[in-house]
Amino acid sequence: MADIHLGADRPTQAEKDAVDAVLNRFHLEPVNHFTSETFSAGGTTRRRERRHYLLPMLHALQNQAGWISPGGLNYVGELLAVPPAEAYGVATFYDLFRTEPPEHDGDMFHVCVDAACQIGGSDERIASLRSSGVPVHKSPCLGQCERAPAVFIQGI
Repeated sequence: MADIHLGADRPTQAEKDAVDAVLNRFHLEPVNHFTSETFSAGGTTRRRERRHYLLPMLHALQNQAGWISPGGLNYVGELLAVPPAEAYGVATFYDLFRTEPPEHDGDMFHVCVDAACQIGGSDERIASLRSSGVPVHKSPCLGQCERAPAVFIQGI
């Protein structure tokens, strides 16, 4: 049986609404099985049955505010019976998710800096974007090697 230790951070109403929309889209009911901070019997099974909804919920949080807050992670963990540490591990594994508030308003330009894009001129593309005042994040492969240098614009 796994323990789940939720932090004190709570989601905003907008974060709850974004995650609840995912629940509704997949016709899921929240898991209500907490006894203090410990899974009740069957919690591990429920977590395995629902873990694949973690990515859509993290995307909903990211799209709502441009980042995934600790309160949002707690809310997702609570609904899916996924420990916050596991949800945080997934959120920090993918480079396009942010777990810190953005330092700017508006879109973020992700420019691939892997080998094919380096050869295709990613350094020049980054310099050009930055000189025009655009926020740029050096990204791992974006899967567009044939179109190097690849740029992905992530809007909020």
